[in-house]
Amino acid sequence: MATLTRDQFIRILNGMNIELPLDTKFEPKKLQQRLHKALDAAQRFRTIFPNNAVNPANYPLWKPRRPLYPVFQRNMKPGSHWATDPRGEMSTSEMPLPRDPVVEPEIVFNKVVDTIDDISEDWDTESRHLSIMLRDCDSSRAVFVRVFSVHEIDVDTPLMFLGYMVIERLEQRDYDEILAGYLEPGEAMLMYFLKTIEQDMFLQLLSLNLKHISPTAQPPRQAQNPRFQLSFFMPITKIAQPDVARLAKNTGCVVCGRNTTGKCMTCLAVQYCGKDCQRKHWKAHKNLCRPTEPSRDPQPTLAKDAAS
Repeated sequence: MATLTRDQFIRILNGMNIELPLDTKFEPKKLQQRLHKALDAAQRFRTIFPNNAVNPANYPLWKPRRPLYPVFQRNMKPGSHWATDPRGEMSTSEMPLPRDPVVEPEIVFNKVVDTIDDISEDWDTESRHLSIMLRDCDSSRAVFVRVFSVHEIDVDTPLMFLGYMVIERLEQRDYDEILAGYLEPGEAMLMYFLKTIEQDMFLQLLSLNLKHISPTAQPPRQAQNPRFQLSFFMPITKIAQPDVARLAKNTGCVVCGRNTTGKCMTCLAVQYCGKDCQRKHWKAHKNLCRPTEPSRDPQPTLAKDAAS
């Protein structure tokens, strides 16, 4: 399965207002952890589920007559739909692929939020039964999503309980045959065409929420399929400023990327894991070091980082 690159992780986080320098030494694994923390903050997950275990069966179903879309859509910004997303109730291998512009990593988060908003609207209009294919524009991979049910966590927080699976190498397989293997007889399916980076971002969110699902959670009996992985969607909000500040802190040692223990005492602008890395970096840093106090001369001295 394709995954996000180091540069994409950084630029996606920057698009979420988590400002990290492009030259940060963080490895992709740490950047992925930072992204997952940012997604949890955007979902307000720790506030809503302090015990980190989600079993949808413990919550009542969302009221049938209450539209889902307004609750999802109001959490970000009005008029946020991407009207160019081509969709159809049923797609075949002959369906022409859209020619979308390049999607820059900085807007991927908002694109995913907009698509989830659209999915909530689809739930309202499709009689509370929804199967979706998130297909890449290169026709090589698809993410099949089936929404089982929607639950009321609280009056303003719905949770879309779903199963998903990744279908690889579409170009080597008959598309209609694939659909027949995933859909019930006569079942309709909605299609979203996404760029690969958007698919990757969806999979980051789905796999994160998979970890939050309680081991006791079960899909409805009629929807059980061993190929499904359980996950969910919740309304996504703009990340609160305290979380933005927390997630932008401690960007890693400028030399090796490890967690920092201090920063340059003279300029307080560059972070290090310890004195060894600071000494290695001093030659490169010396000419850029600007004292915070006019009387202080640049020195390779490590100030303890209170945030570490």
